[in-house]
This record gives sequence, structure tokens and C-alpha cells, in this order.
Amino acid sequence: LMTRPDLLNDESKDLWAEVGDFVFGGDLALGNLEFAVNDDWFILKPIRFSVPRTWATPLLGDERFGYFDYLSLANNHINDTFRAGITGACDLLDERGVHHSGANRTAEEQDEFPIVDVKGLRVALLAYTFSTNAVPLDDDMPWGVNVIRFNAFRDEDFDDSLIRRHI
Repeated sequence: LMTRPDLLNDESKDLWAEVGDFVFGGDLALGNLEFAVNDDWFILKPIRFSVPRTWATPLLGDERFGYFDYLSLANNHINDTFRAGITGACDLLDERGVHHSGANRTAEEQDEFPIVDVKGLRVALLAYTFSTNAVPLDDDMPWGVNVIRFNAFRDEDFDDSLIRRHI
């Protein structure tokens, strides 16, 4: 899910009109929130995205069709405004009752991913990214995003221990 300036105009009410039944009509609506949420630091550039809650909220769904059950936050843009953007996204989704994983406000939260029941099947919702677009995680928050260097050129740069721990 990527935000755009036109989501705030009168046309935003039709955002889900053509696909809402399809996206939200299944047993589990999943997506990826591809930006940081930060009311104090707006960035809308080709490789950095951070928007206020008012821009993010229409992408969560709407009352006609439903809302996402889960959104991954593990992506290359969630750290674009560092701790504040990660916290803002997690807080917004918590307030809206949307499960999420892949970005974390605390070290403990990194291991607290959702496991949901879907018609009697338990589904663990795990999320990882290979990059934060060279935007470094805060020094005191190395667990802020679940980063696994899937694109590592050398074996010694690849560490999948976080995935193995979660499984």
C-alpha cells in the first residue's frame, strides 16, 4: 500500500470502490504498509516516504467493504523517519485493531508477532525485509525493523537466525 496526495481529496471516498469486495471479502485480508507514519515529518520523495495518519488511514479499508486484518511493516520505507515513523505506524495499526509485524517499538515486540485463527487454521504472520534503503536503524533500536539480508553477496553477510527463532 503506497500513499498519494490525491487520497485526501473528494475522490478518496472511492478508493476501494472497484476492488474493496475482492480485497476485503476473503477470510484474511493481508497487505504491506509501504511507508512510515509520522505526523511531524512528511516526506514524499522517490525513495523516502513518511506521511501523517490522515494520509495513511484511507488505505486501511473502509466501512463499506471492511478493513485489513494484517499489515506487514517490514519493508524498505518503514524506517524513513527512524523511530518516530516505526512507532507511528505501529501505534496507528494498534489503535485501528490491525495486526502487524516486521517493525517493532521494543526489542520484546520483535518476538511478539500475531498468530490468528482462520477457520480453525492457526496462521503465524511473520514479516522481514532485506533493506531499509541505506537509512540506518537508530543505534539504540537495532530491532526496529526485521532485516534479513536476503540479497547478501557473501554467505557471512547472510543471517536468517531471526526467522529461525520465530519459526
